[in-house]
Amino acid sequence: MNIKKLHKRLTDPIESFAKLGDTEYTEHGPLTYIDRGSNVLAVAHLDWVHFNKNPVFTKQYQNYKVSQCPQLDDRLGAWMVLDVLPRAGIKCDVLLTDSEEVGESTAQYFKPPKQYNWVMQFDRAGSDVVMYDYETDELRNLLRGYDYTVSYGSFTDICYLEEHNFKGFNFGVGYHAQHTQHCYANLSETWDSFRKVQAFYHDNKDIHYSHEKVEYQPPVFGYHNASYTWTGNTYKKSPVIRRAKSNKKKNKGRNTLNELSNNQFKPEEKDRTELLQEFDSEQEMHYELDVVANDMFGQDYYWLEPYQQELVDESVLDYWE
Repeated sequence: MNIKKLHKRLTDPIESFAKLGDTEYTEHGPLTYIDRGSNVLAVAHLDWVHFNKNPVFTKQYQNYKVSQCPQLDDRLGAWMVLDVLPRAGIKCDVLLTDSEEVGESTAQYFKPPKQYNWVMQFDRAGSDVVMYDYETDELRNLLRGYDYTVSYGSFTDICYLEEHNFKGFNFGVGYHAQHTQHCYANLSETWDSFRKVQAFYHDNKDIHYSHEKVEYQPPVFGYHNASYTWTGNTYKKSPVIRRAKSNKKKNKGRNTLNELSNNQFKPEEKDRTELLQEFDSEQEMHYELDVVANDMFGQDYYWLEPYQQELVDESVLDYWE
């Protein structure tokens, strides 16, 4: 494995990726498209919540662990679509986006020059898969046949591609503790997830999975963390890229959120399906907490540290106002 190439993908500035393909500059940053003559599209976003220019690589038995690298979300995915897929004989066109972390992915400006059979992304902790509004019983059962756990997700770039008549899959790429300075990935998990992608691709690359856009859009949550803001032709570091609205009048609501997760609806007490079937405003809020908590920190809200719960609260309450 070429560690130098992985290090480069993890630490290069966003602007350096523009030369890899046809790049359009939008109000939310660049959008780079690479046509490799495929009928399958692979997507990754280049922006981050935190950044460390000196990630740590630890050699393990026939493996590496990458740690102290918060930009693994989604630079590990960028490495996957740019370098790993071609070496594995997986032929995909590539779309590189910006501003995903603030819910303004530049994927929204993409106009496919061809009809794709389906699209995949590697912007997911662990090794499961989510499909958002693309999910169907047929696809859920199909992916389980490749040993995938089908989970829930809140948002990523492919959510902006619904109108283009193809299904989308966001595969786990093995990072954990995303959106924190302690983000890490054990590449043995990355490879374990990738072997399933490889099998799925070879069996389904020539099948067109059509999709009819769902009328509503999935919730978009802006993370309350330091990041980089596009200013037209450069990136400017800002302490807050999209601050949640003030919750001074919502202290009671904040307490309610903690009561919901810590007392009334512990994850082991009710099956997720039961919660969805019994939707009311409180249960729906609990569901959103879990979805965002898993996207931000890789585990259900109930198990988060208090400061992590507060960050999730801000994102969810901002959406519910």
